[in-house]
Amino acid sequence: MTCSNIVLLGIGHTNAHVVKEWVSDPIPGCTLTCISKFPTATYSGMLPGTLGQQFSDDEMRIDLQRLVDRAGAKLILADTCGLDLETGEVHFSDHDSIPFNALSIGVGSMPARWKQQSESPLLVTIKPMQTFLSRLSDRLKCACADKDSTLRIAIVGGGVASVEIAFCLHERLSKNANRRDTKIEIFTSSERIADGMRDRSIRRIEKLLASRDIHVRAGHRVVEVGETDIVLDDGCRKAVDCVIWATGAAAPTVLGTLGLQTDDRGFIATNNRLQSLTDPRVFAVGDAGTVIQSPSPKAGVYAVRQCPILWHNLHALITGGPMRAFKPQRDFLKLLNTGDGKALLEYGWLTAHARWCWALKTWIDKKFVNEFKSGLIPRRGIMLMKIAMFWLLTALCLLHNSWLAAQESAQQSTKPAGSSVPAGINDNFKNPDLNVDEWIERFEVESREVYAARDEVLEACEIRPGERVADVGAGTGFYSRLFAKATGWDGWVYSVDIAPRFLQHIALRATGEGIENLTPVLGTDVSIRLPPESMDLVFICDTYHHFESPQQSLASIYRALKPGGRLVLIDFNRIPGVSREFLIGHVRASKEVFRSEIIDAGFEFTDEIEVKAFEENYLLRFTKPKQSDNN
Repeated sequence: MTCSNIVLLGIGHTNAHVVKEWVSDPIPGCTLTCISKFPTATYSGMLPGTLGQQFSDDEMRIDLQRLVDRAGAKLILADTCGLDLETGEVHFSDHDSIPFNALSIGVGSMPARWKQQSESPLLVTIKPMQTFLSRLSDRLKCACADKDSTLRIAIVGGGVASVEIAFCLHERLSKNANRRDTKIEIFTSSERIADGMRDRSIRRIEKLLASRDIHVRAGHRVVEVGETDIVLDDGCRKAVDCVIWATGAAAPTVLGTLGLQTDDRGFIATNNRLQSLTDPRVFAVGDAGTVIQSPSPKAGVYAVRQCPILWHNLHALITGGPMRAFKPQRDFLKLLNTGDGKALLEYGWLTAHARWCWALKTWIDKKFVNEFKSGLIPRRGIMLMKIAMFWLLTALCLLHNSWLAAQESAQQSTKPAGSSVPAGINDNFKNPDLNVDEWIERFEVESREVYAARDEVLEACEIRPGERVADVGAGTGFYSRLFAKATGWDGWVYSVDIAPRFLQHIALRATGEGIENLTPVLGTDVSIRLPPESMDLVFICDTYHHFESPQQSLASIYRALKPGGRLVLIDFNRIPGVSREFLIGHVRASKEVFRSEIIDAGFEFTDEIEVKAFEENYLLRFTKPKQSDNN
């Protein structure tokens, strides 16, 4: 029987995962060949920390020969110069051609516009990362040898990588025994640095940079790097001694030699199964590929997310089985190294800058690298670590929001006028000893109208894939789980409640059911604590009559909804002489009053939906105007 040869071109995050899996589970009837220009792979998450002398050089590197030997595979260090799709061969400028039955291309990217400046002696590109630190060290030594005045370093590019390099380089130079005056300046054509992060995080980063005298020159592109200076797009010249080029991603030269269809930037065009649109035997992963129907930013987190998809689809290609689609996440944990033993964390609505953030980042980074160095972590161990990470972040978010809630409560000296809910209506939910099981028995039973009618209600919400939904007063979370499935892999659900025990239950249940697009949020009596204009739909089920400060809560909901966003309200009819005595005493006002309050808060009434299973409940739909001056 003839063996099939699987070839990995470039050993970045995704392709390295294939080698790691091959150690314990090689694909039957196949050989594995790995091609790289370098004997090591560098983990990008630890590069700034290594620059800042927080890690040794070896800690951030993966020895490819050792990894490949464990897998029983073959490593070839060579320079690729083309493909022959007809014969199924990879060609090299310095090695014999190699046949392939399946090929995965993961050669990464290069900084945009670096070629135009490559003749300057000042230029140090951040990639290839394997040689970045040595090239930077050589340039700084040369600059320091030339003169004794202030060392002037320009970092071109305003992304997260540039910011981390600035922080960690500042830390490294400040520890230098032969320390000299240094001026570090970031140049970006964007209006602000750290594009893609939330405004609150960016403001924190800007303050940290300013505190270390690292200047940011925003809104200006560097168009030329000369012998002794750089030129900006407004004609201004700045004398510098070193230029670190860390701009956005551009396609490496090799991709243009392969004869494969590319996107408009030169990256290999793929379908959502990561296969080239030119040849289904060829996969492109990480920065090297672009999923045409759902492009993702060029970032390592997406490459990591592709790991199990590529591994499964290589199996499927060889065996003829069904393939899986790659579904990029819309949001993810961000950890930015600030060089001082701290990191800035952004997770959902939470931004924090602390030592525990650095400890968390270090644990994640070292765990990732050590998987390739010291053998495999059992699958059960990986699952337990994912669960532990989920719970750690959930706990941190709950603690953070508890503190914010306490701050808001301290500012509330009197109960807002107009609130007439029964005294203590919410006390039971705030009890730290709340028995969730008792509420599940009350909430998740067919005798409860809103549970029995859940399919009709879900249809009335008209949730579209990719939407962000807030389930306000989520309770035990049965609607949150339905919404998470309805929004799909690229949507997100925020389960908002004032009961910490409910939120803990929701998080645990989501973990058990493999729901990854759900975040618990601890609300307050006056706020749902979600960012402005971030939600497509706010859903309030049998909860509005519990609002102790309806005007303030509605204002918070209005702010959180995007223009044109929807509000769905389900509550109990309160009709004297018709409704149960309990509801007359429990629900503070009628449907007409509630509708009026919501309209007064700036919403437009859309319609009332008839739900067949409802006898005591009603369902109203509202919209936030697309153009409004109401804040």
